[in-house]
Amino acid sequence: MFRRTLQEWWQCAPRMDRRRGGSERTRQRSRHAGLAHHRRNRRGRLRVHGHQDLHLALPGKHTEGDGSETLVHGFVSRDEPGWRSLGDWDTLGMRATQSHTTVLDGAFVPANRVARVLPVGPNADPFIFAVFANFLPLIASVYAGLADRALELGVEALQQRSSAISGEAYSEHPDLRWRMADAALALDAIEPQLHSIVDDVDGLVDHGAGWFRKLTGVKHRSIETARHVVDQVMRSAGGGAFRSTSELARLQRDVLAGIYHPSNPESVYKTVASDLFGN
Repeated sequence: MFRRTLQEWWQCAPRMDRRRGGSERTRQRSRHAGLAHHRRNRRGRLRVHGHQDLHLALPGKHTEGDGSETLVHGFVSRDEPGWRSLGDWDTLGMRATQSHTTVLDGAFVPANRVARVLPVGPNADPFIFAVFANFLPLIASVYAGLADRALELGVEALQQRSSAISGEAYSEHPDLRWRMADAALALDAIEPQLHSIVDDVDGLVDHGAGWFRKLTGVKHRSIETARHVVDQVMRSAGGGAFRSTSELARLQRDVLAGIYHPSNPESVYKTVASDLFGN
């Protein structure tokens, strides 16, 4: 039964993705956004190629007269009235995303833009699965890529620094080498997990209800690994990494945002416990 759910989702997914630039490119972005390549300009900053979303996704709770509740998943066109952005994105990290607060005021969702009307609560509907199966591996890949870049910068920092007392390069210091190796081992464990999850999504592998444990789990492990890697690098790279203009300082600020992306740790552990105990 769950394989039929996957097949239904897969038939819908390319149509959804074409509005966003092509289903294959979306899958490749999820697979490679983080770990595969760093495309950088001469100033060393990440060069991002993308597009602007034309629709705003709006999940909203609807309460009937008898008190029963449903979640309506619809889309509002950004070129139509009824919504506005407050332009209030002022955060510690992830400053480039510009994810402002959206205010709805009489926004209208026509019937042909209502994707699903579902009961409130956990649901294995193909639309919900599509959101999880696209978003969570993508987020996991981005943070794995962030950690990969931090490790790269950490190695460079140790190679460039030396002890003022002995003159020994810090890249030869046994404790610092251990820290960097510890970070690398943690990161090495994430990449095969990401590839495995995305390959299973592409191949319509039937994990049944266990899919949600796998998808939320790989996102959670990637975030926690990235935080650990960045912490180990910051402990090794020296005080220069703490400057606000340092790329490592920016990565340290950005990696903190991972705990706020859904699914948050509390939700992940609840999902895994439900998978283990069946409730």
